[in-house]
Amino acid sequence: MTKEYQLFTKFKEGGLNFLKQLKDEETAESEILDFKRAETDSGPLTRKDLQNLSINLSGFANAEGGLIVWGIDCRSHANDDPDTVKELRPIKDVSLFYQQLKTKSAEVLSPGINGIEHWLIDSDQPDEGFVVTYVPRWDGYPQMATAKDVHRYYFRVGPKTNIMPPYVLADRFGRRPQPKLQATWFVSGVDAVNGIYIQAASIVLGIRNVGVGTANHPAISVNNSANDVPLDLHSYGAYGLEKRTHLRVSPNGRDPALTFFGGLMNIVIYPGMTLDFTTFTWAVGDDNFPDIKIPISYYCDSFHGSEELLICGSEIMEGLKCLNSRLRLR
Repeated sequence: MTKEYQLFTKFKEGGLNFLKQLKDEETAESEILDFKRAETDSGPLTRKDLQNLSINLSGFANAEGGLIVWGIDCRSHANDDPDTVKELRPIKDVSLFYQQLKTKSAEVLSPGINGIEHWLIDSDQPDEGFVVTYVPRWDGYPQMATAKDVHRYYFRVGPKTNIMPPYVLADRFGRRPQPKLQATWFVSGVDAVNGIYIQAASIVLGIRNVGVGTANHPAISVNNSANDVPLDLHSYGAYGLEKRTHLRVSPNGRDPALTFFGGLMNIVIYPGMTLDFTTFTWAVGDDNFPDIKIPISYYCDSFHGSEELLICGSEIMEGLKCLNSRLRLR
């Protein structure tokens, strides 16, 4: 989960109390957070509201993604100070404002993206409230704001949404769509340890391409030193020699804790698809499965990333209960 979506989740779970907290703390705008007051403090959307929507959709989509929070008065104390939350300005007829945001988001951005979400937060009064708009990052061709009189490309830099300079725009149009990799896992079965049947789970690790470009020649590095008991990673892929997709190339001579999985030259991961690369067995502790921490780095010809994958013992138990559905928990 990206930091932008984690923040979006806080708004969804915290609701009005979270907004009041932002006001009390005079939270500043940032590279992923923008506050907007509805022009008339009421629905329907005005021309200025549509322009603000269009500009910020373009700006966030062309950068790292972010949130627009509607119904917030945000100003600076002085010219050089950042804009901070000064007052909550709940939007009257907010249900209409919310519905129009959902409808107009596809009309004021070109070529448009999937994944834009809007969340309504009610205030203390009937049909008054706030709306939070989540904008995901877009790695394809740049997105243009297309509301009336704002036909330009924007991008977010720090707390400001700026017009994209020509050289940046030229670079974005010349860049092919990029892949983006993310670690996944699921419980594939009940296993035995040293030939003795105890409560143990067979867990498959994979990488998913959540970007819009194809991941060519993927490779994965797993750090095996984060747990009290080292992981016994299967050497020949997730499904054995007959279906092997990745070979175990290490333990690394410079760092025995690292295990590197590199594939054949014709291996690719298409957008939206997952490649499983190894499996291991994890046994129960005194009462429950212990949590697992797995630092993972992944590579392909145009992407490099890393994360610490946390697999909770409770999730392993859930996976064992759902084996028939092959539930992928991450």
